[in-house]
Amino acid sequence: MKEKHSTTKVVLTAIYVAALLVSNVVTGKQVQLPFGLSMTAAAVTFPITYVLSDVFSECYGYKWSRRTCHIAFVGQAMAVAFYMLAVALPPADYYDGQAAFASVLGSTPRIAAASLVAFFCGDWANDKVFQLIKSKGERWFGFRAIASSVAGEVTDTVVCMPLMFLGVIPMADLALASACELAMKLLVEVVVLPITYKVRDFVSETEAKDEAISVA
Repeated sequence: MKEKHSTTKVVLTAIYVAALLVSNVVTGKQVQLPFGLSMTAAAVTFPITYVLSDVFSECYGYKWSRRTCHIAFVGQAMAVAFYMLAVALPPADYYDGQAAFASVLGSTPRIAAASLVAFFCGDWANDKVFQLIKSKGERWFGFRAIASSVAGEVTDTVVCMPLMFLGVIPMADLALASACELAMKLLVEVVVLPITYKVRDFVSETEAKDEAISVA
């Protein structure tokens, strides 16, 4: 039987993939924080993927949440490959933006691989913890969302930062940067939790109406 997907599911999946692609571009921007701390701009955009991953798990189930991860993984791998190809192509004689273009979209194989591996591992941890807690009968969606995001973002940060920067950045600086990055991601997740609830409720109501219409 052919599997049917609602418009809501398709749109949210597209937003999920877009959030990942954007995050991996803006991660090159370092944002200055108080007290001499810093973070990448992706700390603001990347949590969107965990918000939507939780909504997918809650409303569509573990299988669909994993499928969206696989779609996003392939999309990001394609984007990285084409970014690197575009940087490698010889610029026109009159084009003077090659250095800036390469700085923003260029990526070493090490950073590209680290980003992909970290995303896959982090999203898997997020989905697994969410489903594990849900299977235990925990009814509070907010607890599942935050706990699973902690697992996912810790996994992502622990995998990504060393793969990218071990041997490049001093260990103490790497540990501080990783801790700061993780803290900011979790803070954003907590701040947007009310939005996560609204998205969850909207999806549940929309899918219920669509199902009622299709049955009628």
